[in-house]
Amino acid sequence: METLNNGHRRASSPQPSTAINPITGTNLPRT
Repeated sequence: METLNNGHRRASSPQPSTAINPITGTNLPRT
């Protein structure tokens, strides 16, 4: 749950390709 929460809060930060996007639920890097 912490990973999802952190990803949601740090949406502005570029997430690693290994991290799953909590919004789309797909393994894609956010630019």
